[in-house]
Amino acid sequence: MRSDRLPVAAALLFLAFAVGASVLLPATETQHGGDRAARSFLAAWQRKLEGTYLVESSFTRTAPGTAAFESSTRLVQRPPDRLISGLGSVEGRLQGKVVRCGTDSSGLGRCFRSADDAPPYDDAVASEVDGLGSYVLGERPLYAVVDFLDGCFRLDLAVQLPVPTYGAQALFCFDKATGAPSRTVIDRTDAIETTAAVRISGDVTDADLQVPDDRGTVVTLPGTPSPTSTTVSTSS
Repeated sequence: MRSDRLPVAAALLFLAFAVGASVLLPATETQHGGDRAARSFLAAWQRKLEGTYLVESSFTRTAPGTAAFESSTRLVQRPPDRLISGLGSVEGRLQGKVVRCGTDSSGLGRCFRSADDAPPYDDAVASEVDGLGSYVLGERPLYAVVDFLDGCFRLDLAVQLPVPTYGAQALFCFDKATGAPSRTVIDRTDAIETTAAVRISGDVTDADLQVPDDRGTVVTLPGTPSPTSTTVSTSS
């Protein structure tokens, strides 16, 4: 690169970083970092898992040079029942059983309910929070946490990984009234994924916790194990 172009290149690089970072920064300058911020983040995450609410959100994935992908998601939670739907699938747990619904290659929707009981919900919550804690606590955490003291937390990748779970940087915001996820932005370097709540309600009825009719007949699989990973999802 010619030396007379270095200042221009440096300016463009800074501009690109500033634009990308601005997506993940809430409009506040009040913040805490370090272990204190990480523990506040874990407390907010646990409250999210233990809360009762219904959230309807929009999901957008943008990447340079490509058209944005848009969809919608719906999360209904009244512990120990929980259902998340979107992108043509439904998963969660109802009446102590793990439920999964999807669409096969022929376009037929089918749902499956585990024959075995799902793990106790409290155990699933504790397991997920502990797992997340291994990302943000310790002498060399994978992510450094910034607490913006307004229900929002930013995670900055601190250790180089081939495919980091929450990308190079992520923003998680939670609703003050219910603890529900209100906004999530994940910068995966090659794309930015944004999930933004368009409606949050703290009232959940039995009707809200029904598998949608268009997902097909619920089928019980004899002896099907109930994996903890599908009981409580960390992607919401």
